[in-house]
Amino acid sequence: MNATATIAPPGPQHMRALQRANEVRLARAQLKRGVACGEILVSRAASDMLEPGHAGTGDKFASLRRYRLRTGSVAELMHVVDDVFAERIQRMEGFEAYHALDCGRSEIVSISLFSDQATAEESDERALEFIRDELGDLDIERSEVIGGRVTVSRALADLLEPAHV
Repeated sequence: MNATATIAPPGPQHMRALQRANEVRLARAQLKRGVACGEILVSRAASDMLEPGHAGTGDKFASLRRYRLRTGSVAELMHVVDDVFAERIQRMEGFEAYHALDCGRSEIVSISLFSDQATAEESDERALEFIRDELGDLDIERSEVIGGRVTVSRALADLLEPAHV
C-alpha cells in the first residue's frame, strides 16, 4: 500500500476539516482494498491501537519478521498463520497488533506490536517455535528480524476488524 501525506492549505477551518475527513475516508477505502486484494492476509489488533502515538511519548515496540517460502503455497501458509499463530500471539500480555503480509515472490513479512520490548522479543521466539512445531512440512526461512520502539503511530477503527484468509 502506498501512503501520501498532505499539508492542509491555509483557509477556513471547515474546509480543512472536510479535506481531513476525505483523507480519512480514502485511507479506510485503501485499507479495505488492501485486505480484499490479499496484500494483508492476516490481521489482529487490540482496541488501544486507536490511540495515536507521538514522537517521544509512547512505549510501544514493534517486531518485523521477514520470511521466504521456498516450497509450498503462501495461501496454505497464511491459513495456518491465521488459524494458529495469530490466535496465539493475540493472547500474549501487552499485545497490540499483528499483521502478516504477502509481499509476492514467496516473500512474507509479519509485523507485531506490543506494549513492551520484552514481549516483542518473546514474540520472535514464539514465531520460531511456531515454524518448527507447526510448519515442519514447509521449507520456510526467516531471513530477517528487525525490532524497535514505535515513535509515531496512527490507526483507523477499521484496523480493529480482523482480516482472515
